[in-house]
Amino acid sequence: MKAFSFLRHLWRAQSSYRLHSPFVFDFYRQVLRGKASAVGAQIEALRRELARSGKLLAFEDLGAGSSGSGGGMVQRRLGQLARTSARRRAEGEFLHRLCRHYQPRTCLELGTNLGISMLYQLSALHNSRFISLEGAEPLLQLAREHARRFGLQPELVAGDFDHSLDQLDLHTLQPDYAFIDGNHRYEPTLRYFHRLLPAMADGSIMVFDDIYWSAGMARAWKAICAHPQVSVSIDLFSLGVCFIRRKQAKQHFHFLL
Repeated sequence: MKAFSFLRHLWRAQSSYRLHSPFVFDFYRQVLRGKASAVGAQIEALRRELARSGKLLAFEDLGAGSSGSGGGMVQRRLGQLARTSARRRAEGEFLHRLCRHYQPRTCLELGTNLGISMLYQLSALHNSRFISLEGAEPLLQLAREHARRFGLQPELVAGDFDHSLDQLDLHTLQPDYAFIDGNHRYEPTLRYFHRLLPAMADGSIMVFDDIYWSAGMARAWKAICAHPQVSVSIDLFSLGVCFIRRKQAKQHFHFLL
């Protein structure tokens, strides 16, 4: 399924020469093909350090993910998580450029994990609020330590995503950026999308991780792209990006990250 989807993505992928939308052309130049971050080497040094760790972590797996089966107590080596669950550098750099270029004011991340993606995103922001939700307390504690090492101050929230979203009061919060990186299944992904969308203002950005992780996740991504309030959707295969630009004509693009 995933191999076939990637081959189809390669065939569909577009270049800048076929872009007629000024907004998407700007995204292509400044975000997709923009300059690398200044902090990437330090984040990758941390990743390598974690990948060497044999520390055993026990936590409740609240949802399907790239390295978990979903549900129940699990045990994972820290090194295994660093090697398999944390986003690879190319994706982290993309998230950094995305945040650096658009500078969202209030950012929400569903799925902190070890905080690697959080470091890439938060290090790009100026005077922004960054809230990250994580169901596994041991991972959240590690992410907090990693943020402190980089001099960053995210707001970290422990617990089930649905409960945490209830506590946040989204309409008051009004996030204009959301990165959904947890529970990679059809129903939960659409549920998070529909919960966040009414609270997000025009011009907001939503990013979905691992959109071809499963058939259900691919269906969820297709439904999200078809939603009338999603005007620009960008398929990077490993990530899906949606722009809520209600006055812009609906467009869908495939790019190589």
